[in-house]
Amino acid sequence: MNHLRMPLLLSLILMFFAITLVGCGSSDPGGEADADGKRRLVFISNEEHNSRDPQRITWTQDIRLADCLFEPLVVADYATMTLLPGVAERWEQSEDGLTYTFHLRENARWSNGDPVTSRDFVYAWRRAMLPDVAAGYAQLLFVIRGAEDFFNFRASQIDQYAKEQAAGSAEAPTAEALWAEAQARFTATVGLETPDGRTLVVHLKEPTPFFLDLAAFGTFMPVHQTSVDAATSMVEATGSLTMDTAYWSDPERLIVNGPYVLKEAAFRQHNDLEPNPMYWDAASVRNNGIRERIIDDTGSALFAYQSGEVHYWPRVPTGSPVTADLASSADRDDVHVQSMAGTFFVNINTLPKLWDGRDNPLADARVRQALSMTIDRKELVERVTRMNEPVARTFVPPGVVAGYDPPTEAAPGYDPETAKTLLAEAGYPNAQGLTGLSILYRAGTGEEQIVQAIRRMWEEKLGLSVKLEGLENRVVVDRVINREFTIARGSWYGDYPDPTTWLDRLRKPVGKSGNNASGWDHPPFDALLNQAATELDPTKRLAMLRDAEAMMIEQQPLIVLFHYVSVNLFDPDRVEGIANNPWFRERLHLVRVKP
Repeated sequence: MNHLRMPLLLSLILMFFAITLVGCGSSDPGGEADADGKRRLVFISNEEHNSRDPQRITWTQDIRLADCLFEPLVVADYATMTLLPGVAERWEQSEDGLTYTFHLRENARWSNGDPVTSRDFVYAWRRAMLPDVAAGYAQLLFVIRGAEDFFNFRASQIDQYAKEQAAGSAEAPTAEALWAEAQARFTATVGLETPDGRTLVVHLKEPTPFFLDLAAFGTFMPVHQTSVDAATSMVEATGSLTMDTAYWSDPERLIVNGPYVLKEAAFRQHNDLEPNPMYWDAASVRNNGIRERIIDDTGSALFAYQSGEVHYWPRVPTGSPVTADLASSADRDDVHVQSMAGTFFVNINTLPKLWDGRDNPLADARVRQALSMTIDRKELVERVTRMNEPVARTFVPPGVVAGYDPPTEAAPGYDPETAKTLLAEAGYPNAQGLTGLSILYRAGTGEEQIVQAIRRMWEEKLGLSVKLEGLENRVVVDRVINREFTIARGSWYGDYPDPTTWLDRLRKPVGKSGNNASGWDHPPFDALLNQAATELDPTKRLAMLRDAEAMMIEQQPLIVLFHYVSVNLFDPDRVEGIANNPWFRERLHLVRVKP
């Protein structure tokens, strides 16, 4: 999520000026209604897209656009927490939970008229399993039998090829020969079958109760094999495949199977979509197109919304006085505050040795617990962020996973006196000798006020002095991945409605894992996750996961602070069909702009 700030005076000026313009727009931004009474929906995206490739998307704005252009086997309606048929009209699951058989619709078509086939899904999922593609969520495919082994095999191929090229080996196989070998291995070892063009059989390596939720996620969307192949080539120097990424923003080449087709993509300006006449459920589309305006400045975006240039502004950036003012505007029915399936926290480096060779005092759980117990989270959300976010006591936000009750009782409360005792027991009475700590955060964001408040609390309650390191986002990400920090900001949004989307992040790290940034290694925690992975009884499984989270919360490898909320702007008298939900998955083709 992008956190932007602006000076308070400028915010107030813009608010006053913009409010005077409400209702003064001379025309609807959606234009005149068509013969069916449909208008275009115009909304704001706070950031330009990082990728439009379904297998590579990870950011909210990218997923939102992909949901408009592509349709997976299953469609998730997170507003009602239900899964609906997408390209697959029906499916069966084996009794042991290891095999899913999907039956595709006969009338599912690509935008060029080609049928959407089971082979298109296998092709797309294979792309996600290729290190060449660098899919952001490749690990989600690893629930499929043989997928992780195939990923590692291909990575080893590319690595060995690079070594042989560097050595100048005359007997080294060609890149094309290695790719042919990889394709054959995929077919022979990965648990995907296509008995015919309308049947897809998926074999999992272990029961995965949330597999249908995964199948509804962007990484599992199909792509049009012929056109994607035409934009893909082999890099002989590296032995890996590469793709002309311009394909994804070229309306002349991009072939899709969702409710819309791409009409125009203007970098950092807008994306225009129009209804896809080949979409199997074209009759359900309630508008005659979409314009996504990209406005990365909070003040400019607010002006565009208040002056009537757009209908909808989802996820107004937090960290700005404007957003806090909007969130507290009880008299405005166009301001919608929604709790989110996301948590803000600080990562704690738990490795025995720090990256520079120093002994790490944070490897002691008592020190981590003491730090957690001297953060007044209520003060953070009421006086610092001013968004009144739900105070976090667990990593998994309450109420976002059906049947799961997070173990809030395991969380250490606000208790500075006990914290002092814990520090003394760990060998740091009055924080003496506890040195060299710093908080790494993203400069120029609302995080600065948060970490300043935490530093003040630690200094006042424990006598502990820590440095603040505000750096640009790219540098922060690199240092966290490489564990070159003692304490660092962190945030995590769930990808699917199951506790594992949070808890798997804390599994034993393998190398420099970008997920388990804390480097926490706790075998009993991993054992519970492994046990839950093979438990078919849903109630017993969630109980195991609850015990695992309780164990993690007690150990504090990360200190949870609050659960996110989002502020969304739209006039319910003008815009119909927006279903705010904690997962923020939107089905924009169901949104209607009223006269």
